[in-house]
Amino acid sequence: MFVRKKDSTSDGVSMHSVASDLWRYEENTKRLRHVTSDLCLQKKANEPQRLVLRTCSTSDLQRWTFQRRQPLTFL
Repeated sequence: MFVRKKDSTSDGVSMHSVASDLWRYEENTKRLRHVTSDLCLQKKANEPQRLVLRTCSTSDLQRWTFQRRQPLTFL
């Protein structure tokens, strides 16, 4: 996943699954908060397929919902 850091001028920062890049899902607010930076994952208003890190707010652009899938079945 690529996300642009707040006020960054680069094309983005590659996010890897390492301890410094842990995310916390806040079920009550539906936000995904980056643990290290304390910023929230947000869709860009004019490019909703693009993601950015921003100060957490009540914006709908920072609301994420997940659907449960059926468990895998092994034959």
